[in-house]
Amino acid sequence: MLLLAESDRQNHAIEHLSSALDQIHNRAASKPLPVIDAFHGIVGNSRPIQDLCAHIARISDNSATVLIQGETGTGKELVACAIHKLSSRSKGPFIPIDCGAISEGLLESELFGSKRGSFTGAIADRPGVFEAAHSGTLFLDEISNLNLAMQAKLLRVLQEKEIRRIGETRNRQVDVRLVAASNSNLKQLVASGSFRQDLLFRLDVIAVNLPPLRSRREDIPMLAAYFLKQLNSAHKADKVLGPKALEPLLTHHFPGNVRELQNCVERGYFTTSGKTILSIPMEGSTVGESVNEGRKWLSDLADGRRNFWTEVHDRYKRRDISREKVVALVDLGLRTTRGSYKNLASLIHLQEGEYRRLMDFLRRNNCLLDFRPYRKVASLS
Repeated sequence: MLLLAESDRQNHAIEHLSSALDQIHNRAASKPLPVIDAFHGIVGNSRPIQDLCAHIARISDNSATVLIQGETGTGKELVACAIHKLSSRSKGPFIPIDCGAISEGLLESELFGSKRGSFTGAIADRPGVFEAAHSGTLFLDEISNLNLAMQAKLLRVLQEKEIRRIGETRNRQVDVRLVAASNSNLKQLVASGSFRQDLLFRLDVIAVNLPPLRSRREDIPMLAAYFLKQLNSAHKADKVLGPKALEPLLTHHFPGNVRELQNCVERGYFTTSGKTILSIPMEGSTVGESVNEGRKWLSDLADGRRNFWTEVHDRYKRRDISREKVVALVDLGLRTTRGSYKNLASLIHLQEGEYRRLMDFLRRNNCLLDFRPYRKVASLS
């Protein structure tokens, strides 16, 4: 009976803390949206974004090849455009090309150009994008989609600074700064034999790694305000976000990153008939289910009814549970402990010495959330 009473008290304490932090989140969301601060279209004032913008400013004014890597929707083309605008080539053209959106049969012609009659449909001499980007910047997005033959031809262009149109025998000099991007790990593709290591060396002169949105959650209100402002301007309206509209955004994992956030804001905008957007539907997301299950897990772990390693760690390794559900558990835990991973480890009854193992597990499986936003929200109380 004493054990049961103690369990009930712990469960009540967790519910009380979680409820209190929910109220803090609500008060924070009810404040006016932050002033939008954009760096050549890059919105945010979190530490990862501040570091990114400072890095862009340092590397822009030269002709070195840049390799941008980041998850889908993190803004790779936006960063490439910012690099161009800050460079001495800013008066020249900026030409973006998505290598995954062009068929292999047309990609060579698109990049290097073609001579009239060189293939069916070539009814006139046509320059490629390398010539079009002369004295400017060429952005090749999703460069991992190039086959090995095209990779060899691109490598030659980077080495010789010249191209040859399909059907011609003479070479043409080009003065182009190349910025490439990929959401795949190119080093892993090199190891698997699907990407040339010598081309990777040529591309990765200057590296830019874009942070996922989940690592800079404090930027979500500012990004939402930015997208809302764009929508209001385009549609000559003055809609506003209600006090609870941001709540589902602040707890969502955002596998699609900033692009997914933009889609969410647009969905809320166009499904609202009045001036105030009261809620933003998270279509196609299981975040609500994950949060509810996370709450039960946290309560069971804190009461000792479950063991983290067998019920969460091992099940995740067997793929019985998704990453989103583990992230939901971590999110709720950090809200309860006000951003303290050590207190979270204590809350779920990890033994002394298991804290490092917990952090390694979360880091290796991309479930490690930035603790700073939780502490910032807690400071508002």
